[in-house]
Amino acid sequence: PTGLGEVEIDGTDVEASFSLSALIEVSERTRLGLIYFSETKFDFSGDVQLNPIGLSAGVDTTLPLAQFVRGGIYHDINEKWALLGTVA
Repeated sequence: PTGLGEVEIDGTDVEASFSLSALIEVSERTRLGLIYFSETKFDFSGDVQLNPIGLSAGVDTTLPLAQFVRGGIYHDINEKWALLGTVA
């Protein structure tokens, strides 16, 4: 058995977030990129249902999405091959 069933959370929220990015051309063959994503917190109010048991309850919960920075590099080795790397 895999447990009692599944949990469904029925709720909605709308939040604003932003990202900033930059691309720097170091040479004709090499570019560096950087992007920042802001933190976002979704606040859900709604109902939780445990199926197939049929239990139901109201819930208030927060789902945070962390801020992060990602960097990347692109470098042409020749006309047919290039290297691409990303770090987050």
